[in-house]
Amino acid sequence: MKNYLTRSAAALLALTLLCLSLFSCGKSDDMPDGMKLASGDAVDYIMYVPQNWVTDISTGVTTAYVSEKDRSNVSLTAFDLEDPNETAPVFWEKYKDDLLLTFPDADFLEEDNTVIDGSTAAIKRVFTATVTGDPYKFEMVIFNHFGAMFIFTYTAAQENFDLHLEDIDRIIQNIKLK
Repeated sequence: MKNYLTRSAAALLALTLLCLSLFSCGKSDDMPDGMKLASGDAVDYIMYVPQNWVTDISTGVTTAYVSEKDRSNVSLTAFDLEDPNETAPVFWEKYKDDLLLTFPDADFLEEDNTVIDGSTAAIKRVFTATVTGDPYKFEMVIFNHFGAMFIFTYTAAQENFDLHLEDIDRIIQNIKLK
């Protein structure tokens, strides 16, 4: 009788665990409300964007944009560094020179520090520049994670930039590093 009760309890526990696992397969608990996964399996991060944005990972770089009418967009890319200990501020000083070659009218507006995934130090840079005759505004968040430099970029026509800042902050706050 004691063995029967032990086996019954074990079977009930197994059944309960199975049910819990089946019913929890819907939305991931880690998925922020109103957002969807934008990144693929081949990258070392998880990035979510608002549910109604259009995602594209066909280029190997995670990108998403607001809509066909509003091409304000985000991208997140990473690449290995020659010096795996290079800091984001040091990287930025070199990268800024390249930006000025591409966008000679770039106007650097804001410099700030931030954090990615709760503990990874990052820098935020905001600037404007003319692209094919039109004024654009950019926000970049740059950080080193295990010897790779990550660059998150938000790009929008200047008149649309502020419209999406709340979404951009949510995207950045929810980036998870693997």
